[in-house]
Amino acid sequence: MTFMLSVNQLLRNTGSLFPIQVSFLIAASFGLYLAVLSLSNEEMNNGTSLLIATSGGLIAIFFFYFMLQKYFVMSILKYALIFFLIRLTIGIAHYLFFLEPDYFRHSSSDFSYLEEYMWLFDSMDMFAAGTAGTADADTVAGYAEQNKNYEMIYIMSFLFYFGGVKSLTIATFNSLVTVYAAFLVYLISLKINENSRNAIFCFLIVLLQPFEMITSILSRDTFGQMLVFYSVFLLVFFFSSNGLFKIAIIGFASWIASLVREVYFLIPLIVGFGTNMVYSVIYNFRNFKKSNLIAFIFALIGLVALTPILIDTFLGRFLNIDFLSKFFQLPVSFIYSVVGPFPWTQVLYQVTGYEYHIPGYLTSVFNLTLFLSLLIFLVNNRPSRLQFMILLIFSLFYLSGILVYGGKHTVYYSLAIPLLALFDSKSRIFIFFTRFIMVFIFFLILNFVYLSR
Repeated sequence: MTFMLSVNQLLRNTGSLFPIQVSFLIAASFGLYLAVLSLSNEEMNNGTSLLIATSGGLIAIFFFYFMLQKYFVMSILKYALIFFLIRLTIGIAHYLFFLEPDYFRHSSSDFSYLEEYMWLFDSMDMFAAGTAGTADADTVAGYAEQNKNYEMIYIMSFLFYFGGVKSLTIATFNSLVTVYAAFLVYLISLKINENSRNAIFCFLIVLLQPFEMITSILSRDTFGQMLVFYSVFLLVFFFSSNGLFKIAIIGFASWIASLVREVYFLIPLIVGFGTNMVYSVIYNFRNFKKSNLIAFIFALIGLVALTPILIDTFLGRFLNIDFLSKFFQLPVSFIYSVVGPFPWTQVLYQVTGYEYHIPGYLTSVFNLTLFLSLLIFLVNNRPSRLQFMILLIFSLFYLSGILVYGGKHTVYYSLAIPLLALFDSKSRIFIFFTRFIMVFIFFLILNFVYLSR
């Protein structure tokens, strides 16, 4: 209790300085990771290079924790280090088994796997060469034009620029940004719920999530999830701000989210400006002020005026999609998203990349377990304004994930689901895993029923 009072008092006293401090420390610790990684080079043995990259990740975690340790319980550092190494080990084991068994015997990476992952690998290599000045500028520009959200890939290319083109460096990076994501959700929980048990629970949920648990995967989604949580972190900690400063923060949070996918730009924008009004309409309609209605009208007029620019900038590549039909298909898409990849026997076909189905299966179980926690919370509690904002954020990310792709792309609609851990009233890992096992058994039965038709 004393710890919680001191932390809450610190958060109140720091005001707008705290999220700025956290932002700086994330950047500084990542810079420290890259600094250690620079001890590696192209000619170095892959095993030695991996040890250097792993050391860089561990040092970055230590640095971030100790600079903010007054906000954390001591056990959180232990969990951060352990799960960093566990997720890294999973990625290494996968890479050695499925891709390059002789990886540690060489100093180069002969990466050849699924086409989309090879494209990311080649793009990172090209951007790194462009930064070093060893690649043709027009070729680099061509890669930038062909890549969706190339800014993220450019940041990831620093791994190759500083440490040499080493495939498994990706696994250290993915493990590190998951730890960053866990720290951010921990702080979000402390701010909203003011409950250390729930904060630690949220921290562990992010680290335990099956989402992209094969950290050697060449994709942007793990980094993307961390950026989305950082965007949410800014919205939560600047929720009470006003005026132009708040508008600037919402705009910045929207830009951060758009780095993951252009359409995500709209989510912080809607949430940042609309949470108070929507909450008042639902829960405090009798106290709904005329000023709120006037503000809504002006915001709506501004949105209409900016619509052509927003559509051209953030929705351009979706203009050929029939959203009306997609909207009517939402109930079916929702069922697809809840069930996930089905049946689970797809993994037995052993086509290239079949092993990635396993995290997809577990993610479906994980998601449904958190849905149950949310349902229990909503039946027994009325959310606060900040809790409602998290619900709105989750709903919009989930909707965007199932609307275009019909609930058939697990990674898209699962991106923000760990935020639902904030609504787990018990906040006990044992209870969570009891529910997880029950849902897992339900899915097994579902598979048996399907196969015995």
